[in-house]
Amino acid sequence: MAGALGKPATLTVKRAFFYPPLWFLLNLVSAFTIAWSWPTPMGLPRALQSTGVALGVLGAALAVGAAASLQRHRTAVLPFRQPTTLLDRGIFRLSRNPIYLGEAFILIGVALRLGEYLPFLIPGLFLFGLNANVIPWEEGALRSQFGEAFDRYRQRTRRWL
Repeated sequence: MAGALGKPATLTVKRAFFYPPLWFLLNLVSAFTIAWSWPTPMGLPRALQSTGVALGVLGAALAVGAAASLQRHRTAVLPFRQPTTLLDRGIFRLSRNPIYLGEAFILIGVALRLGEYLPFLIPGLFLFGLNANVIPWEEGALRSQFGEAFDRYRQRTRRWL
């Protein structure tokens, strides 16, 4: 479905409470703040902590690549902007939310690298906030914009992986 599917309709779906880029940054800062304020060392081997760096880099590449794909197709990258194209190619064939998935990988990678127990709560909190608030709004907006094309995409593509 890469390509414009008609004239953009006005979004009438109630706006989500969280602004996703700020929600991600808040969670990222919280992971570091919690680790430094309330140390809870896990005693992870250095190799496992280094895996956190690799996972974070993978997550950043996934998020940036998905955002670049949206830009290439001249559709909304930032939440709450009017989408003009429903992408179902590339990474969007595997996940309906590759930017958020990449950000979750970054948060898990940070938790691994920090080697502390408490920062592992952050990725779950991040995903809970998205699933409870942002994604239902975004999917409602996409449904109102693209109708049955979005329903078909939703049926064949998982939300995460």
